[in-house]
Amino acid sequence: MGRQGRGDRPDAPRILITAASGGANFSDSHLFEKDLAGLGDECGLTITVLHLPR
Repeated sequence: MGRQGRGDRPDAPRILITAASGGANFSDSHLFEKDLAGLGDECGLTITVLHLPR
C-alpha cells in the first residue's frame, strides 16, 4: 500500500478523494463541497473528488 499524508508527501500540490456519498442529489453534498474547498484553500491543495456508484 502507498504512503499517505502531508508528512510523507510535504510537496504534494493536490489530493484525490474517491467517495460513494450518495451522489449529487444527497442533501449535504453542497456543504461537503464547500468544506472541501475551504480545506483546499487552507492547506494550499487542489482537491479532486471522484464519486463512485454505490
